[in-house]
Amino acid sequence: MHSRAFALTLSLALCLSCAGPDIDDPASTGTPLAEGEREGPTRLAQEGQQPAPAPAPRRIEGARLEVSPIEAEQGEDGRGSLVPAVRPVALDLRSEEGWPGRALDPVLHVGQLRLTHYQHPAPDVLRFVVADGALLPAGAEVFLQYGDDVASRVVLTDSLEIGP
Repeated sequence: MHSRAFALTLSLALCLSCAGPDIDDPASTGTPLAEGEREGPTRLAQEGQQPAPAPAPRRIEGARLEVSPIEAEQGEDGRGSLVPAVRPVALDLRSEEGWPGRALDPVLHVGQLRLTHYQHPAPDVLRFVVADGALLPAGAEVFLQYGDDVASRVVLTDSLEIGP
């Protein structure tokens, strides 16, 4: 019994000693890498493959964007802050399917503006309020995305129309 335990202990010790740094391997010296430097080629590069392309934005059947003036004391500035409202405008995203719950919060992109504060006035509506309608860029692409998950991107319009 003792010889089996000894053999097992010896095997384990040999395995652990093999896992240590190799002094002939420059990558194992513990020297920090310069910014952008990699330890070696990636698996994709070794196999001659290219990374997968970003998923195409999708459209949800029946999803639409409604832009309308609203009574509100505050709204977003498009940079993540709530500010006192000047000429508040509601951006209501409506979907016949409703908006499913996700682990990440929705972010509405209107051109370069990012709106992160939202409400659910109805099960099929996500509402974002802009503090000043003059901030909205006419002709901008508008899409909804959950956090930084590009695969979740839903295009609402390719060109924002702003009424009088």
